[in-house]
Amino acid sequence: MLDAVVPAGPVLLVGHSMGGMSIMALARQRPELFGTRVVGVFLLATSAGGLVETGVLGWVIKAIRGLRLLPVYLRVLQLIAPLLERFRWRGSAFGRWFTRRLLFGRDDADPGSVRLVQQLLEETPYPVVMAFYATFLDHDETASLEVLRRVPVTVVAATHDRLTPVDHGRRLAEIIGDGAELVVVQGAGHSVNLTRTRIVDDALNALMDRVATARRKAG
Repeated sequence: MLDAVVPAGPVLLVGHSMGGMSIMALARQRPELFGTRVVGVFLLATSAGGLVETGVLGWVIKAIRGLRLLPVYLRVLQLIAPLLERFRWRGSAFGRWFTRRLLFGRDDADPGSVRLVQQLLEETPYPVVMAFYATFLDHDETASLEVLRRVPVTVVAATHDRLTPVDHGRRLAEIIGDGAELVVVQGAGHSVNLTRTRIVDDALNALMDRVATARRKAG
């Protein structure tokens, strides 16, 4: 993508949720890009791993792993996904409630935003959703964070994010270290980029200023 869209010059990568995970995966797979082509990173409502370790689902997955049935479990999900997609009910009140509950925070949801995110979710086929879920079970990009230390990084985390909890953002910033700036958005949820645009824009602008300063100092 970098070669196709910006084949030359410095770039600042911005990733929300799985986009942030993709940036971390890039850092692990292509570390030589960071500090040369990639001059800054903006991680928004994302995580380096451990997303399915707590709560009821965490205990279920641990039990399945203990019984060595994880491949069977994932295969069953893969097989039933097309059937679920066939009978999927879109635009329901329950879907709006679920979207509001999972992807928004304490006081940052308006009906228009909830309907928009619900529509985006419902346009994603269940087989794709199941594939995403399977990757979450083994997602661990902690080792890539050392590479991100080469460039200025901003981590934005929301206090009421139920998908990538605020502690995951704090952990990212802590591991990256002095080069990372942590922005915690009070009351917001996973869709913080949609509901708190001023805060997110200000954080991104501040990161670009830090990148410009660092490049001037480097000559």
